[in-house]
Amino acid sequence: MNDENLSNDLFDPKMYKMYVSWKSYIDKIFDENQRATEIAEREREKAAIVLRNEEHRASDKAEREREKAAQALAETLSQSIEAGDKGLQANLENQVLLFNAALDAARRETNIIHNASKEAIEKAEASTDQRFKAANETRAQMTDQILAHRDNLEKIVRELMPREVAEARLDEMRQQINVISEKLGKLT
Repeated sequence: MNDENLSNDLFDPKMYKMYVSWKSYIDKIFDENQRATEIAEREREKAAIVLRNEEHRASDKAEREREKAAQALAETLSQSIEAGDKGLQANLENQVLLFNAALDAARRETNIIHNASKEAIEKAEASTDQRFKAANETRAQMTDQILAHRDNLEKIVRELMPREVAEARLDEMRQQINVISEKLGKLT
């Protein structure tokens, strides 16, 4: 249908009635469509508001859950750290006890060694003193003997003849031996 035909048809009463009816029908549909669009738009806006509210609630709930989880994690970590600290403290106390026991044992052993060394030193000193006493006695005896021998030697030296006299006597004896040898040689 073109505009001319539409203008001509509008003057036809039947057509005009039909046209008005169609026009009113279309206007109604258009109005209803307009209202439906407005309602849909309001519903979309309401849904968007509800969705935003739900998102906020979900976000808030998720944040609360995150905070609960973080708090639970912090509490668990705190308990783990506390348990670790207690274990470490117990271990350190045990090591201190072991160290003190080892130190006491070392002190006892050092005292035993010190006492044994002291006794050994005292025995060695006593033994050395005895050796020195014996050496001093031996030295005194030797000194006495040397003095006695010196006196004897002086006496012997005083009683001995002089060298010249002894050599003269030896020469005489040699001459006598030679004379006897010659006589014996003639006899044989």
